[in-house]
Amino acid sequence: MQAANPGPAPSAPAGAVASGQLPEGGIVHAGFWRRFAAYTLDSFILMVPMLLIFGLLVYMSFRAAMSGEGPGGLIILLYFLAYIGAIVGSWLYFAKFESGANQATPGKRIMGLKVTDISGERIRFGRATGRFFGKIVTGIIPFGIGWMLAGWTGRKQALHDMMASTCVVFREVSPGKPLPTARPPMPWYGWVLNGLPILCMVIMMASYTWLIGSIIGAASTQMQDSSMSSGLPDMSGSGMPDMGGMSDSTSMNSGVDAQEQETVRNGLTPVFMEASMMQSEIAGVVDGGGECPTEERSSSNAWIESIQLGGVTPECTLTVRLSSSSDIPFAARIERIEWSYQGGGSWRCQSSMSQDLLPFSCN
Repeated sequence: MQAANPGPAPSAPAGAVASGQLPEGGIVHAGFWRRFAAYTLDSFILMVPMLLIFGLLVYMSFRAAMSGEGPGGLIILLYFLAYIGAIVGSWLYFAKFESGANQATPGKRIMGLKVTDISGERIRFGRATGRFFGKIVTGIIPFGIGWMLAGWTGRKQALHDMMASTCVVFREVSPGKPLPTARPPMPWYGWVLNGLPILCMVIMMASYTWLIGSIIGAASTQMQDSSMSSGLPDMSGSGMPDMGGMSDSTSMNSGVDAQEQETVRNGLTPVFMEASMMQSEIAGVVDGGGECPTEERSSSNAWIESIQLGGVTPECTLTVRLSSSSDIPFAARIERIEWSYQGGGSWRCQSSMSQDLLPFSCN
């Protein structure tokens, strides 16, 4: 008895993904801006725990600095572990989600995307890992060209997609199912997500400018308050070392015009700030039972020729000699400012410069 002819095997629906490679075109593959919106959302999700962790470490470092201590081995170790944790966390986030059942990170799911291999099939964790670390190569290509390839190539592949043989497609694309016939429109929130990085950059630049101004203003106020309450710049006491031309009472009038006075004060403000940090360091050493450091230090500040630390414990000295360069105003060239430690965080100041040229009181 002859077996019944089973007939021809059923074929895939017309327009379905065949067993070969996915066809090119924007109807199947997601372009640059849609992917950028998904990546922005994923970045914000990852940023929340990172900001909490690094914010705590910055706070711990700030507290240590304010107490006159160094960052300490524990804080440095925590910073290192936090950086390693950020890399590992990002890797697992992208690799696990993109090789998982939904084939997409939360950002890609919201934007209606998923990651497949070149045939439209789900990728494994190993390939997803290669795709993630391939972004390092994509990122080092100048001008973001490695990323922008996602808008230019036939299958909208960025450089790391080409390296891992992966595609980012619309979620309607599945093996054995008909391909979409129209490109899904970008949702309104996709354009919002695309604009957020630019908005964040503007806010960060404005915040950075405000923060720097606030720090300088607060430091200026603190030093001026200290000059009145704790005798920081008091020069009336005896026993100050001979400064070689510096009087025990800084002259109030330099005789230079107001514009040059302002230029000198603005240039000396970073000098005083740098000296203030060294004063905290010296005070921490002496108050902890150590000896006055005796050394000459260099500075990247063009106004500073040299910084000399010396003195006899507990009356340590910090002497700043200003540059002789023609790049700084004549009234400030080859001048000197010296601070002498009095204990308990108090410093006395004297200078060869007139008081109206100094950004903080020193008389």
